[in-house]
Amino acid sequence: MKKLLFVLCIIGILFSGLSVTDVTISQDSFKPGEQGSISFTAESSSTVQTTTSAGTVTSSAGEKISSVSVTFYPGNYVTMADTYELGDLDAGTSVDVSIPLKIKDNAISGIYTIIIRARGISDGNSIEKSSIASIKIINEPILSIESKEDMIEEGKESHLIIKNNGGAVSKLRIKTTGDVAIKGKDEIFVGEVKTEIEVPIEFEVSNANDGSNDVEITLTYYNELGAEEEESKTIRLNIKKQESDIFFIQKSEIMSNKESLLELKVKNTGKSIENLKISFPDGSIKMKEKERIDVGDLASNGEADVSFVVFASLNPGVNSVEALLEWEENGEKKSDTIKIPLTVTSDSEIGVYLEAKPSPLRAGEQHALTLRISNLGSYTINNVEVEVKSNAFEILDIQSVKYVGEIKNDDYGNIKFDVNAPEKAGTGNMTISIKYKDQSGEWKTTAVTEELNVYPKESKGNGSLLYIIIALVIIGGVYWKFFRKRGNQ
Repeated sequence: MKKLLFVLCIIGILFSGLSVTDVTISQDSFKPGEQGSISFTAESSSTVQTTTSAGTVTSSAGEKISSVSVTFYPGNYVTMADTYELGDLDAGTSVDVSIPLKIKDNAISGIYTIIIRARGISDGNSIEKSSIASIKIINEPILSIESKEDMIEEGKESHLIIKNNGGAVSKLRIKTTGDVAIKGKDEIFVGEVKTEIEVPIEFEVSNANDGSNDVEITLTYYNELGAEEEESKTIRLNIKKQESDIFFIQKSEIMSNKESLLELKVKNTGKSIENLKISFPDGSIKMKEKERIDVGDLASNGEADVSFVVFASLNPGVNSVEALLEWEENGEKKSDTIKIPLTVTSDSEIGVYLEAKPSPLRAGEQHALTLRISNLGSYTINNVEVEVKSNAFEILDIQSVKYVGEIKNDDYGNIKFDVNAPEKAGTGNMTISIKYKDQSGEWKTTAVTEELNVYPKESKGNGSLLYIIIALVIIGGVYWKFFRKRGNQ
């Protein structure tokens, strides 16, 4: 019986005093390659609980715990420190710990556990306490959608190409909102998309505009962890509703109130025609040094590419421009006035300014980099994202991409990155990519590459030594002068 009581008391000591609490992960979920941290509190209790045959007894005299160390068991897809040494913990004290971690690039979606095991010595006995944290890794899908056909015709089947450059999706459903609908149904069930799939679809376009239409498509699916997600994509469809057999597709950007090269693909969906000419009588599009464009002959279902310099006095966005078509068919002269949809972009221009604190960059030191993204164009830009890549420093932020949002013309937005310079001085490159939507609704990307100098560490201590040497020289001089004078006396 005495041996049993002794064993029970020892169990009480072994499990008393040391605890690992308040375990948190820096974010709800991680993508492969992302970085984060795990935080917890290691505590030495000021009370001791001892279990005996009579029950649990709590006393107020805690013990100092010495040589406390924490060991981590992160599994196959997380990299982090193996052990963290805490040292000694007095009774009633605690230490907050944060350990960086990184998800491996080859990580598979799932929910995994990280075991945290704290060990120490109390009153000559080894004690141990464990805690478990769950970490969610999800390889998110990266979906894009586009039309297979250049032109969507009413009453004809079209095809959407859905591409996936990320984790697999299952039970995908798509639907449209706005003036362009799916004919005869609310949505289309697609199923699983691992890389790419072609989806047949017929659009209901009776309420749409003739020409370019921005169509919002909603994608609902289950990710690799079985959670339902929803996202929207906007695609631009060229819709043919008018009775004319001549159809135009814009192949180049033109800029508002500036000379631009306009490239058009002309398609003939009717009978063969000869000597087709195009002009713009309303004056919104002015051609340089000519009044009309000669396209030439077009066979049935034939097409031709034309290009010419224009000045577009149009606002950014999709504009319906009046065009006069003249041609010959079986020896008879014919003409028609139609509307051509033209997308006009704005004179967007981006300025990038960089500031480092402290400055300059020095080897092995931490710095704060501030990027000022200036909108030097005439119109507001939206959905601004900035990505930074460099071999001149290590980015300490969890992500290298930051969202700025809207920047009005003649205005700017600031973002900040915390970085570590490399241990060796030298030169490196920094690439800043700015992605945004201009006033026309088109996505644009501006990339700037700068060369950065990383300077050697500042030598410390030499200045103080110099001051000491100078002071000793002065004191020595005064001492020598003083005693020389006394000797001469």
